Amino acid sequence: PFDQLAKQYSKEWDKLFGNRINKAELLNTIMLNPNLHHVVLQILKNVKLLRNKVVNDMSGEAFTRYEN
Repeated sequence: PFDQLAKQYSKEWDKLFGNRINKAELLNTIMLNPNLHHVVLQILKNVKLLRNKVVNDMSGEAFTRYEN
């Protein structure tokens, strides 16, 4: 049934993209704040481990489309 398919689609979408979207929204909020973004950029510039974590979280896993 359609309802079951829609629920499964939503669950899979959240699993693939949900965290990335949430983190991107947080980063966007920070970067649009003129007082905060300078501080965050300096932290990311100087803390390689944190910078790599942010980059990896934004990249996520590769997504490939299923085709028959």
